[in-house]
Amino acid sequence: MWPKVREQLPDAELHIFYGWKTFYETHKKEPAMLAWMNEMKRKMEQPGIVNHGRVGQAELARHMADSTLWLYPTMFPEIHCITALEMQAAGVYPITTGYAALAETQQSGIKIDGDPKSESWRERFLNEITLACENPDILKKELEIGRAWAKENDWDKITDVWLQMV
Repeated sequence: MWPKVREQLPDAELHIFYGWKTFYETHKKEPAMLAWMNEMKRKMEQPGIVNHGRVGQAELARHMADSTLWLYPTMFPEIHCITALEMQAAGVYPITTGYAALAETQQSGIKIDGDPKSESWRERFLNEITLACENPDILKKELEIGRAWAKENDWDKITDVWLQMV
């Protein structure tokens, strides 16, 4: 999908923050998983992709603050997506599946229903990326919504809600 993004947005950059150590330790005796990992590493060498590896929270927060879009085409059954709240707090526009916990924790940006592996889903994902990049007014409005939502969902406020229920 990344080559199609670059066709429409030649200056686009994808910054990846992921370390493979845990994945490797978990799957080191599974040839198919190791082959998949190596394929992903190869794909991460495409033009416009910056692989930062695993970084600390402070560095990650600085990069979040400099980001425009958070692209998360996942089908992982999150029970609470802290990253969604962090991205919205940082003023980053999310484009996701809205799957599992994202349905609740993501209150700004775009949630695309369906299967991220399908061609129709990928086309819509690509269109939403392009639309967001070409319409700064949409981004500004959604960023305000996301920041307000994230402020309402910090742990102190959640603790207060839970204590009222007990």
